[in-house]
Amino acid sequence: VIRETVRRLRLGWASILLLGMAYGLTEEGLVLQSIFNPHFIGLDTSFGRMAGTNWVWAEFITGLHCFWSITGSIIVAELIFFKKKQEAWLSKTGLWITGLIFAAICIAMHRLFIRLFHFTAGSLQLVTLAVVVAAVIFLALRRPPAPAAVGGARPQPSRSFWMIALVTFL
Repeated sequence: VIRETVRRLRLGWASILLLGMAYGLTEEGLVLQSIFNPHFIGLDTSFGRMAGTNWVWAEFITGLHCFWSITGSIIVAELIFFKKKQEAWLSKTGLWITGLIFAAICIAMHRLFIRLFHFTAGSLQLVTLAVVVAAVIFLALRRPPAPAAVGGARPQPSRSFWMIALVTFL
């Protein structure tokens, strides 16, 4: 979803990094709540804790998702499919379906982790983090178009979608 959004809007790597950060904060803060849980999955993440937030863990895990989960995956996929790196790989319908599946997984994982670990962050923490995530997404989408993409045609879905999907999945 991040790659497709950035390529369709002709944004650059700064937007990918910012959206990767938003993803990390969403997954670890809003979905799994590891940023707030001092004993997440049996780990002692209470060091660097202030105002109900595990700041050291938050910085580490958000950076990990930003660079490894999102940016690294996009770099690898686009290196493999170099000739199609500026193209959209999904149709609009595919993008919506992927986004809805992501949202459903987030809801399911949120509920599962609450049941498994009996921890729920405070409403103020969750609302504050949701506002931060929204602000990061806003900043990412307000970036100017990437220089290489300026003046180019709007990306169209790739003809070899299934090959790209298979290699990315693997």
